[in-house]
Amino acid sequence: MIIFTPSKQNEVAHDIYSTPLKGVYFLKQDIHLDERGWYSELARIKELNTLLDTPFEIQQVNLSYSKTNVIRGIHAENWSKLIAPVAGECISVLADFRVDSPSFKETLAFKLGQNSEQQLMGAIFVPPGVGNSFLVTKGPLYYLYCVNQLYHERDQSGDMAISLFDPELNINWPLPKEQMIISDRDKKSITLKERLAQK
Repeated sequence: MIIFTPSKQNEVAHDIYSTPLKGVYFLKQDIHLDERGWYSELARIKELNTLLDTPFEIQQVNLSYSKTNVIRGIHAENWSKLIAPVAGECISVLADFRVDSPSFKETLAFKLGQNSEQQLMGAIFVPPGVGNSFLVTKGPLYYLYCVNQLYHERDQSGDMAISLFDPELNINWPLPKEQMIISDRDKKSITLKERLAQK
């Protein structure tokens, strides 16, 4: 499992970094501390849009709450999203499900969270067709994500839930499956190979 690390080599705009997955960007938080606490710009959409083929226009803002050892995903949709944990810590793993992508079937992990020197503080831009998952390593995790479609109006044809334990993706989760808190939907998810065979 490749863990993403931002560097000057992959910085494509101020505090915005390209990743090995085509169209996926990491937006690093720049923290401003004072005696009250801190302030940060989580994302500057105008700057992000200079890198995108289609402008990202936020239509809905969502927030999920998860306890320690909860795992969610791997979910992909026909919408773009900007995701960021605003409290807690997690391992987020993305998987490219776009058959025409040069990074098809590749995965990329991020150690995300707040108040930890080992974690990245920031947001990830995820384009359509890239699956997103996360494992909460220090909860509670408040997971904010902005999307460019309303949930009830979106095109659901590209929605998929792929197994977190798909052997072809070979994700090395840092917690045994038996200790994870997994929804019934995610327990029943099929492999990517099975999903592609359905088309």
